[in-house]
Amino acid sequence: MDRGVKGDKTGCGLQDDSESEHDDLIADFDPGPENTGSGRAPRQVMIEEIEDEAYHRNDEPSEGRRWVEDFPTPTGSIVEGIISEALPTKFEEIRLRKNQSGEAPWAPFSDQDEWELARWLMKSGISQTEREKFLGLKKVRDGIKPSFHNNRAFLKKIDALPKGPEWQCEIFEITGDETDETGNLRTEEVELWKRNPVECVRELIGNPAFRENMKYSPTKIYEDPDGKNRGYDEMSTGDWWWETQMSLPSGATIAPIILSSDKTQLSRFSGDKQAWPPGQPFSLDTYQFASLNASKKPTEHFKDISYFIIEAGTRGINMICADGHVRLVFPLLAAYIADYPEQCLVGCCMENRCPKCLVNPKQRGEGMASILCDPTSTMAHLREMALGLNPVESSKYGLRPVDPFWKNLPHCNIFNAFMPDLLHQLHKGVFKDHIVSWATESANGSDQEIDRR
Repeated sequence: MDRGVKGDKTGCGLQDDSESEHDDLIADFDPGPENTGSGRAPRQVMIEEIEDEAYHRNDEPSEGRRWVEDFPTPTGSIVEGIISEALPTKFEEIRLRKNQSGEAPWAPFSDQDEWELARWLMKSGISQTEREKFLGLKKVRDGIKPSFHNNRAFLKKIDALPKGPEWQCEIFEITGDETDETGNLRTEEVELWKRNPVECVRELIGNPAFRENMKYSPTKIYEDPDGKNRGYDEMSTGDWWWETQMSLPSGATIAPIILSSDKTQLSRFSGDKQAWPPGQPFSLDTYQFASLNASKKPTEHFKDISYFIIEAGTRGINMICADGHVRLVFPLLAAYIADYPEQCLVGCCMENRCPKCLVNPKQRGEGMASILCDPTSTMAHLREMALGLNPVESSKYGLRPVDPFWKNLPHCNIFNAFMPDLLHQLHKGVFKDHIVSWATESANGSDQEIDRR
């Protein structure tokens, strides 16, 4: 298509630099010398920061751009009978103890500058060897003069900082699929490092740095005052929170947990030992609450962590929130982020199946409706498989015998929790395996023609 440069206008309809008073502030696209005949160098692209659209409550005047519908019953209410005033959060208690003891805010570091240096050394990703070299530089020793002279002294300072939820280590033995010189399967002791995910939620929801960003209640937002054009942005505006909130006691609030895991090959000593370190992104930060070594069975060891969520998600638990008030919080699994093969494993299906619905593998990609997987019926079929009954559904729906960690999680539909795997399902699946293949076949000259273009 001819972009057409006319008179003193560029192809984007912006004035030429000889006539624009604000040319240095405008992001302009220069078609280039071969299209315009000009030898000018391309201009720099500028990015303009645009404020979010205004929200208006459903009982306010309708001149705003978006309208908000609040949940019909009380949510995120302050728990009565404990204390009416705001309580100090864990972080505020630490600051209070420092003030009472006369300790500097940056202790155990000497001042703010040293604290910022220590923070950079920990978060930059450099190895301990490189950190030792850096602290040994003459310019650092004689110029900066930190209170820690080597990496060991530095780590002692780090260990003296206030700690979050504690890690616990469980050691167990696994059997690989390779044999030793005697013909026996190799075994090895591995470690499961874990911490209570509920305590991770407690620390995050009580962090005063997030006070202005916390959401304790679901809402629905609309682009029109008639409520016909629904909008979505934060998790609190989604259907999951709204629908789940209906099954909780009045005044309760949800702490949505987004669980993620990724398989990592640790060692080939026993043949097939791998790790699935799960993390728990919640609200504005991320916690890794376990690092586990498994032998192709991550769901077995997830259960060592999920029992914390089962109790708190069933009854709720009182937590001091970022604003200092106590609320009844239900930590619930809202989403699960994993690669497609792991989704199939957690969903108890073969890898040629869809982890979310019961579509036949040969019908995937067709414009048809399919029945969504259901946790209750899936568990019924898995129990029959465990008893050796071999139900017809096991082969019809491509089930495989897995004891899922999610079976007792309250208010959890794991199949709805699966998020799209952008790498395998979108980039590789849709684009590479389908669009690229179709485009290549439809072009004369096949691969060579596509590469030339």
